[in-house]
Amino acid sequence: MLIPAGTKVLQLTFREAVAESFVPTRPFFWGGEILNDATRLYLLKRLEGLGVVVKVPEGEEREKQWAKVQAGLGKIEKWLPKDGFEFVMGSEPSFADAVLCAFLRFTRGILGRESREWKEMASWHDGRWDKVMDRFSQYE
Repeated sequence: MLIPAGTKVLQLTFREAVAESFVPTRPFFWGGEILNDATRLYLLKRLEGLGVVVKVPEGEEREKQWAKVQAGLGKIEKWLPKDGFEFVMGSEPSFADAVLCAFLRFTRGILGRESREWKEMASWHDGRWDKVMDRFSQYE
């Protein structure tokens, strides 16, 4: 059962916290592999027309933003079980696991599986994020 009885509020709160933790990844999506040049230019023009300034951080700004990404995932990592980790709520997957994996898969898809950013992110916290996705892959 993805949302066990009595856990709906906790599951939805977890979803909101995970979404908030992934906000710092957004600036890196513009340099990712999934958008071709024509699509990237189209989206940038549309966003600029709405007054939204979009740019991929570089240099020191990039390092600061990337540190925010790591801190966001670090916050999530503190909530997860440490011993015998299977899933967020124990031995069975829950909605919380689906949410976490959805954000990780989306991020990997945008950045590119072979990108430096994804490989670095997947290795953080003793490789926790790669392991999370591996454990959940049978449910995709």
